[in-house]
Amino acid sequence: MQNDPARRAFLGGAVALASLGAVGLIAARRFDLRARLFNPLTIEKFALDPVPGLARPGISSADFASRPAMVVLFASWCPPCREEHGRIGDLARRANLPVYGALYRDNPQAARDFLREKGDPFVAIGDDPRGFFARAAGARGVPATLVLAPGPRLILRIDGTLSEQDVDERIKPALRA
Repeated sequence: MQNDPARRAFLGGAVALASLGAVGLIAARRFDLRARLFNPLTIEKFALDPVPGLARPGISSADFASRPAMVVLFASWCPPCREEHGRIGDLARRANLPVYGALYRDNPQAARDFLREKGDPFVAIGDDPRGFFARAAGARGVPATLVLAPGPRLILRIDGTLSEQDVDERIKPALRA
């Protein structure tokens, strides 16, 4: 009875199934699969908490209900973000838009140091530690610039660094459309 092939096959299958389940649970937690598959945020309805330690409010869809605005997704660890950061305030003024920030998957202390070093052109900054907001906007990474119409409604996304040419040739025409 101890060498019963059916019993051995059953036990072997149960062990294999349990092992596969354990590996799946570990992978799901480690790679945050639930968040990657099911995004709880949309551009029309979102709320990002303030960045811990910054004296700035977070951002939410209510901030963009009545007027257009620009949202810049950035991170302190991102070299192109560091390059464009000094120009953001000027470009937003040229586009005649308030500029908000969304901190993408970054350490709050590093972000505070970055803003202290490079300046803070933002009206408010929301913390996007898991990248939900960035995914809702369809951003391919950072930096990314979003132009939101009232509602809010995404009318333009610029992946990569923002230039003066982008303001004149893409942002202003998008706002007029």
